[in-house]
Amino acid sequence: MGAVSLNMMYEKLVKPVKAGKEGYAMVKDRDGIILMHPAEDQIGIDVIATRKERHPDFEFHELESLIEQQFANEEGTTIYHSYWWTDKKPQKTKKLNAFSRAYIGEEFWIVAMALSYNELEGPIRQHLVKIVQVAFVIILIISVAIFIILKIQKNKEALEVETKYLKELNATTEELRKKDLQLQHSQKLQALGTLTGGIAHEFNNLLTPILGYTEILKKSVAIDSKDYEYINEIYDASRKAKNIIEQILVFSRLDRNTTKYEPIQVSLLVEETLNLIRPTLTSNIKISYEDSSDGSCIMANQVQIHQVLLNLYNNAFHAMKDAEGVLKVTLSTVKRNEAPENYTSASETEEYVQITVSDSGYGMSAEAVTRIFEPFFTTKGLGEGTGLGLFVVQGIVRNHKGLITVESVVDKGSTFKVYFPKVQGTPSVAEEEKIEFKKLKGLKPVLMVDDNPKVLKVMKKGLENFGLEVLAETNSVEALNIFKQDPSRFEVVITDQAMPDLRGVELAERLKKLNPRVKIILVTGYADEKVAEYMKRMIIDYYLNKPVIGKQMAKAVCDVLEKDY
Repeated sequence: MGAVSLNMMYEKLVKPVKAGKEGYAMVKDRDGIILMHPAEDQIGIDVIATRKERHPDFEFHELESLIEQQFANEEGTTIYHSYWWTDKKPQKTKKLNAFSRAYIGEEFWIVAMALSYNELEGPIRQHLVKIVQVAFVIILIISVAIFIILKIQKNKEALEVETKYLKELNATTEELRKKDLQLQHSQKLQALGTLTGGIAHEFNNLLTPILGYTEILKKSVAIDSKDYEYINEIYDASRKAKNIIEQILVFSRLDRNTTKYEPIQVSLLVEETLNLIRPTLTSNIKISYEDSSDGSCIMANQVQIHQVLLNLYNNAFHAMKDAEGVLKVTLSTVKRNEAPENYTSASETEEYVQITVSDSGYGMSAEAVTRIFEPFFTTKGLGEGTGLGLFVVQGIVRNHKGLITVESVVDKGSTFKVYFPKVQGTPSVAEEEKIEFKKLKGLKPVLMVDDNPKVLKVMKKGLENFGLEVLAETNSVEALNIFKQDPSRFEVVITDQAMPDLRGVELAERLKKLNPRVKIILVTGYADEKVAEYMKRMIIDYYLNKPVIGKQMAKAVCDVLEKDY
């Protein structure tokens, strides 16, 4: 067996290992005897006992704790206070010790490395400072990033708010522009309505003598004579002129509270309106008409249905005026399940009259179809339309509890379908009514007031034909004075509305104060929305639209007198 020199092992293996400036490696056996150490006076001594003997004033409790830990564990590290035994005058210092066992057969040595904690603490502190600096930089970067993100988010929200505000402002501006246009159109329509109302009033004053005298002449001429035929033609033409005036009043919207509904045979209206439109169409447009309605009736106002049909025909004409085309009108009846569901769901009617008006013109885009019934929207060129035609049409149809739909294909044409509830009834005809005039016998004189002498004259003669005594007066103030002299002298007063000095309603109010039982019949060139109010307030008891004939006035007198019985 060969001998191993511990000094040689130390010099070759342990001593070269450096741990800082003061640190060193050492080896001791399992009994605590130092086998290798850089200080020769430390070799072979007991690591605790000998050192206590040599340095009785030193503290060894932390070193003892280290030795116990080394004996108890295979390896480990610890921080403790001890002395540098290589110094001539050892000073207590803070150390870091790392140890591990080295087995030699069944024995083991403890190899330990001691180094100054202060030497290790400096780099650790520097490293920690760098770590802190890096962490600070990272935190700063993250903070800046968060700040930027928050600022971007805030700017985004502010931008969204501003965008929303601008959109709302734009929408409001657009709405104001539309309202301004509507106001301009409304003012034009109001002016036009006033104008047409005035024209209608003058025409009615002209028609009153014509209708009145022809009524008188018809009673004085034999029915089978040629003169009666001529007089009847004048009478029929005058009644048609009266209907035209009614259409003008519908357009001017001055009779909105006077609309009367009655059973009407639709086929007669369609044929009549087609005859009206036919002369106005250019040669490139043909008319196709099919009727399978079997004389079906609807509850309607004849003048307003005229307006609906003429508007639809007019739109079809404008869509085809630059090329050849066909205006196709179809009249039929449909069952409940054949009409649009969104219409029939709110109705109990089982059958509907369907009027279809189609053209082969330029058609409309999908967007135009969705807006076609909006007020002031038009697909016509500048100056060719107000954009109110179909809006008015839809309003009339709805007032008749009907529905209007549209389908259109660009360059193919458009189709409008109008649905009205079918009613059971006999259509109104222009036959003379048989009226009982028993109430007129023995009646006190009727006071009649109108500032137009010709109108007053024919109205007086027409009523006198029914056996009534009539006192006529052209001045409303003078008529009031006559009434004041004996308020019980008259049971009925018939007065025009548009008169100088005192208007008809003003005169009626004063007469009612003098005699509340007197019956006032107002005759007017057009009935405005205040007529219903006057009747509710009992200022007037009845009203008639010019032109009037004797029979109408006689019937009105009977009606107002019946209210007292």
